[in-house]
Amino acid sequence: MDIGIIILALGCLTLGFVVGTKFGSSGSKQFSRIEAESPRPVRTQITTGAAVQIAAALPAQDLDEITMLIRRGRLLEAIKHYRSVTGQGLKESKDAIELLKKDVM
Repeated sequence: MDIGIIILALGCLTLGFVVGTKFGSSGSKQFSRIEAESPRPVRTQITTGAAVQIAAALPAQDLDEITMLIRRGRLLEAIKHYRSVTGQGLKESKDAIELLKKDVM
């Protein structure tokens, strides 16, 4: 193979890596910001019997916050938020979040 082609290919790979790392991280931050600001009709997505009862007991804003945390994989924060809203114990809150997780994911 010609050495010029190899050097050109390595240069393109390096440039792609640099551009991907520079713009990839800011793009994901921008997506997170847009995701956090966008309203979602969460209640229509909850269909399981027990999850519907849990969702009905929460104010819409808190339900949106909890489902957003579940979707992002931040289950501990979702449990803490659920506990602060409902005043339930750790086990009950964990069980409720697990039921919601099954329906939201």
